[in-house]
Amino acid sequence: MLNEQLGLTKLLQDQHEYYLKRVEEIELQKRELQILQDEIATSRKPTVITEGKTDKMILETAWSKLYPEREMPFNITSCDLEDGTSGGGAAGCGILRKQLESVRHDSPNIIIGLFDYDQAGMDAFKLDKNYTLTEGYSNIKRNKNGRGFAVLLPIPEGREDFETTKNLPIEFYFEEADLRKEVDGYSLGLIQPVLQAKFMGVIVKQFETNELQYAQVESNTKTVFAEKIVPTFEPSSFRNFDMLFSIFDKIINDQV
Repeated sequence: MLNEQLGLTKLLQDQHEYYLKRVEEIELQKRELQILQDEIATSRKPTVITEGKTDKMILETAWSKLYPEREMPFNITSCDLEDGTSGGGAAGCGILRKQLESVRHDSPNIIIGLFDYDQAGMDAFKLDKNYTLTEGYSNIKRNKNGRGFAVLLPIPEGREDFETTKNLPIEFYFEEADLRKEVDGYSLGLIQPVLQAKFMGVIVKQFETNELQYAQVESNTKTVFAEKIVPTFEPSSFRNFDMLFSIFDKIINDQV
């Protein structure tokens, strides 16, 4: 009886801790969403919203490298707006989705949300019934009020394997040589998982791979990559971003 009571107490304690953690996560998302909405409200340009801070940094660097003589025709912000928070991954996706679904018909500026081409990003990209795919595009959705847009990171030519594995964060727009570059002893961390082959649900083989489309980016190395390493790349390293900026341009100029 005592063991059963102790087990029940432990179960209730675990449930309570999980509940408190979820409440904290929800409150954090509410704060970040409000900060994001306040920032957008003060902008007079169209706004591109990314899942995380490093996506924003990389896009800004890409623009400056590709078009050094042109002013960026949109602002870029991210869903990670509080110091010490991650704002990326599933959390960033959730905040981005909520922001897009709350875009009003009288919004003074166009809002464009950019989702990574991964499972979390693709799930969030589904959005609500107010968003439908733009004719001729499988990765652009438009709010029926014409003020909100969602873009799923397009697959560059030569990256079709990443579409198959659903594993294309914005870092993988760069060539592998760039991704493995070191600057002052810093580099992007890439984790190569052990893959499994199954037959009738049973693992029959495990094997390692060094193919980039299976690699996972170590989240604690993203910032140093965006801040220290990406700015050292030559303009040619950013060629895949031209396609993405072209999509933003078409949305802003009402061509999609």
